Amino acid sequence: MITIAGSVGFVQLLFFKQIWSGRFTDTQLMLIGITLMLLAQLLVIPFGGVEPDFTRFMLCIILMYAVGYPVGHTAVLGAFSKLQREGRQAALLGWFASAGSLARIL
Repeated sequence: MITIAGSVGFVQLLFFKQIWSGRFTDTQLMLIGITLMLLAQLLVIPFGGVEPDFTRFMLCIILMYAVGYPVGHTAVLGAFSKLQREGRQAALLGWFASAGSLARIL
């Protein structure tokens, strides 16, 4: 199931422009991604003392890694590169990626 979620996320990244960009602005895409990731996190919170079951956990994985993260992250990178001057885009996007990698390590 996790492999399917990763594959769906990969396909969304490949066809991002056809699936998402024509329908929504960058700001809307960022909000959609953040909202879906927050919804995924809410699914694993034990409400009323009931622990999340396997189904809720898998739904969380799908919302987070198949839809929310690919949409939100791609929109953030696109908006970030549009805000930069032409000559500095590559260096600043490299720093952006490095900061994200460092955050995952910590």
